[in-house]
Amino acid sequence: MDFIVKNSRAIRRSVILLAALSILSVFGYVYEAERRFEMVSDVLSSRLSASTQTVSLLSQLSLEIGYGGFIHNFKNYVLRRDDLYYLRAQENYKNILALLDKLENHVQDREDVAILDDIKRTLGEYVANIDKMEKNITSIVEDDRRLKVDDTKAVAAIAYLYNMVQMLSEQTLNDVIIKQEDAHRFVRLGFFLVVFIALVAVLLLVLIKRLEAKTIQASSANEAKGRFLSTMSHEIRTPLNGMLGLVQLLNHKKFGKEEQHHLDLIQSSGEMLLDILNDVLDMSKIEAHELHLEIISFDVEKLLLTTADFYKNIASEKGLIVNYHSDLPEGLYLNGDPTKIRQVLSNILANSVKFTEVGSINISTECEIINEPEADKVCLLRIRLTDTGIGMDTDGLNHLFEKFTQADSSISRKYGGTGLGMAIVKDLCELMNGTIEVDSVYGEGTSFKITLPMLLSSRDEIQHLQEPHQQEMTEIFQGLDVLVAEDNMVNAVVARGFLENLGINVRVAHDGAEAVKMFERQQPDIILMDVNMPIKDGIQATREIRQRENGKTLPILALTADAFSETREKCVEAGMNGTVPKPFSFDLLRNTLFEALKDKD
Repeated sequence: MDFIVKNSRAIRRSVILLAALSILSVFGYVYEAERRFEMVSDVLSSRLSASTQTVSLLSQLSLEIGYGGFIHNFKNYVLRRDDLYYLRAQENYKNILALLDKLENHVQDREDVAILDDIKRTLGEYVANIDKMEKNITSIVEDDRRLKVDDTKAVAAIAYLYNMVQMLSEQTLNDVIIKQEDAHRFVRLGFFLVVFIALVAVLLLVLIKRLEAKTIQASSANEAKGRFLSTMSHEIRTPLNGMLGLVQLLNHKKFGKEEQHHLDLIQSSGEMLLDILNDVLDMSKIEAHELHLEIISFDVEKLLLTTADFYKNIASEKGLIVNYHSDLPEGLYLNGDPTKIRQVLSNILANSVKFTEVGSINISTECEIINEPEADKVCLLRIRLTDTGIGMDTDGLNHLFEKFTQADSSISRKYGGTGLGMAIVKDLCELMNGTIEVDSVYGEGTSFKITLPMLLSSRDEIQHLQEPHQQEMTEIFQGLDVLVAEDNMVNAVVARGFLENLGINVRVAHDGAEAVKMFERQQPDIILMDVNMPIKDGIQATREIRQRENGKTLPILALTADAFSETREKCVEAGMNGTVPKPFSFDLLRNTLFEALKDKD
């Protein structure tokens, strides 16, 4: 399910990113399309403006030169010798020179400038000839001969200028067509881009829908798994509580050596089954991210020593030696989860004892203090465990921390186990921000190195439960009336036996409805309420009792074989003061009762 959820989230992020990129692409595309069409408009406007100005200048030039212009006034002056025409011709000439200067700004080619010079030179010769004319007319033919100027180049120049305007217009049109084609290609590209984005978006949406369906399916499967594990926990822990409880009750009696050995085997078998069940439940909690750390102050040396001593006794039965060497500072206290640390060490030590036939198991510990100032000092707790067991090859090392995996099937047949222990060890180390490293040589042994960072603490900060004083217990338990609501007959017998050994008066109700009636007939000092019961469960019964005036402050402890936090939360919401998880030991029940009653008014 985690794989599907992670991939679903990744796909969603991809879709969001794609949508953002698509929006940016569309904005960029629109901007670029607008820019390209503006380029077409700009080219067209600038070229048309240039053409318009050139045509306007040529039109004015034609007027200044042609009819009513310089030539007209020049001829009239030749025929009439009237100074008015002379002055007009001079004015036309000045205007023509000014227009030719402006035209030079619209042509860049040297040849075009030379053509304009031809016009200037031709007109200049005409003006010079006018100035040479006599005031009186002698002979029109003679005057015409003397004034004759070769204007071939000037006429060709005028024709060229008109042709140039036409070429400029054609060039403008061609440039505009090219720009328009480029813009149209860009528009078509944009169309295909939008279609592509739409297709990708549709495909991603279909994929998301499928992933959501898979996620829902996986979620349903996960919920079903949770319900199954909860049911399994309850159904296994309930008879297990009866079995282990009866063994503890029998241990209060005297038996022969063989019978006592049989009882010990029953208890160790039950505890082994409980360990397997706890591993499965822990793995389920880890996968669901529901396994949380308890950060309290604890004595590191004491924790490590008691754990090592426990396995010394187990190892001695196989003729193995467990050596413990500590380089820890004296009186070292740390803030962390001692239960999880003990679980990590126990899993590794249990494997070492299981897979070592001869030799020894060595444990060494040290603490590296890092970070300043004083308040933030951290201890890098390093624990090394080395055995002389069967060891592992490279393939075995590669699969060591995988769930339900062992080196080969013969391991499981010979030594047993679920293959969950080392996977849980790795997950717990990572949950505590630590690391675990392993080296192994097949046939020679295995070495584990654990590194856990924890803040330094002190003895004054220890918060764990202190063992209650026997005298205090005797005073509190004397004459105590306890109502046990338990539908399972064996568990009821166990609870009654434990409580009566403490000198407590016990009444037993076999379902929640009977528990409420017995409470109403005679109020007990405390109620041990099983959660799952017929007719009326422990949650409903507790709510009814809390509605009574005399039941508002009555201590009620839940007896539950469900190891999941949801059940404990429901118990608290219903008004229960705490829980006693099944299977419970004599010491656990005694200490929990004491804690619930010692502060009671």
